[in-house]
Amino acid sequence: MPPAWFTECSHRRLLALVGCGALGSCSASGLFKELQVEQAAIASETSRIAGNSRSSSSLTWKQAKDRLLREDLSLRQADARLAEIKRQREDQWKEWLPRPTFYLNLQKSLSELSDFSGEDLSASFYAPLTIPNPWAQTAKAYQYALQEVQATDNLELSRRRLVISLYRSFAEWERIGQEQRTGDTGSVEEQVRFALRARETEVVADERRQLYRSQFSRMLNLPGTDVTPRVDTLPVIDYEAELGRLVPGKNYGHLATRLASYEIQAALLRRKGYRFVQWPSPNFNASVPAVYDSRREGSQFIDDGEQISLFGSWAKSFDLSGNEAASIQSAEENVSFVRDSLRIKLDAEGRTWDRLQSRYRSLVEKRALLRERLAAILRGMGSAGEELDDARTMMADLENLERAKRELDVEVWLWDDKAWK
Repeated sequence: MPPAWFTECSHRRLLALVGCGALGSCSASGLFKELQVEQAAIASETSRIAGNSRSSSSLTWKQAKDRLLREDLSLRQADARLAEIKRQREDQWKEWLPRPTFYLNLQKSLSELSDFSGEDLSASFYAPLTIPNPWAQTAKAYQYALQEVQATDNLELSRRRLVISLYRSFAEWERIGQEQRTGDTGSVEEQVRFALRARETEVVADERRQLYRSQFSRMLNLPGTDVTPRVDTLPVIDYEAELGRLVPGKNYGHLATRLASYEIQAALLRRKGYRFVQWPSPNFNASVPAVYDSRREGSQFIDDGEQISLFGSWAKSFDLSGNEAASIQSAEENVSFVRDSLRIKLDAEGRTWDRLQSRYRSLVEKRALLRERLAAILRGMGSAGEELDDARTMMADLENLERAKRELDVEVWLWDDKAWK
């Protein structure tokens, strides 16, 4: 037969397990109740925004752009990340502050809990000093500074790309439905064919409208709303007169230059970090008694500076395995690799810029030629069907050229820093 103390301990363990099981069941029950509430809310929201229950909104270009920059979820997340990096950089000095800790102690056996009194409690308050490694703090300061400027410019690039995406959506909205052909009033069979083509075109146009409305709703954070863009308010982006004066690295593409420089700086910081490892490592500590201790008689605070003792060391370890030297050599090679990679990348981007300029000039020249030919046809055009078909073909070609030119214009717009100020 087990002794009495063993039986008592077993009973206590059983009660503790039962209590934990009950708490666990309650916690799980609460979780499932919360899930049911969330599921009901999602189902209600889905029903609300489905079908014809969506609201309608007509937005100008400025209204849509301002809302995009304010409400887009990806930009808000990037803003939050940038704010956190800024907070870390600005609060780095706080790592030198003491970390106060409050202790509340109870010294009482379980069998004596019925005789509990305030004298069985003791309290103490500690504020230990913190002395970080200065080399590590310097490296961290460099890292925070680089992360902040890099995140700032990455956020600016994301803003530009989203605005350009919105601009393209506005421009494409204008084209929806323009593909419909004019009817031929010839035979009955031709009229039927035209009616079928017109119906098919309208169905496709309606699908495209729904696609772009979904895109507007996502970009502008307007769930449950059908957005109709005011395409008449869309500004004209045209670099025909300015393209020849834009020189990358001088009056164009400064943001791209900064983004490229961060890659080099990151490699340099990595090299500098490995060099810091070679330096003698200081180690400082402080022995500080409790600022307050309820069990201490007399003064409840530190009496004098003799109660605080500082001790430290300055150590230099020697790596006989060659790993430190290999790491430093790898960091040096990485800097060289990044520089060479950037030179190759810049050369490729320069060639891309040359091709863009060439395509742009070619489009402008072809557009001017088509306009002259179309004007000549319209001046001499009678009622001949062949001339009318030629005019329609040229107008369609001109529209395609304008669309291609607009795509080149927005490519130039992305890196035109003055346009985004």
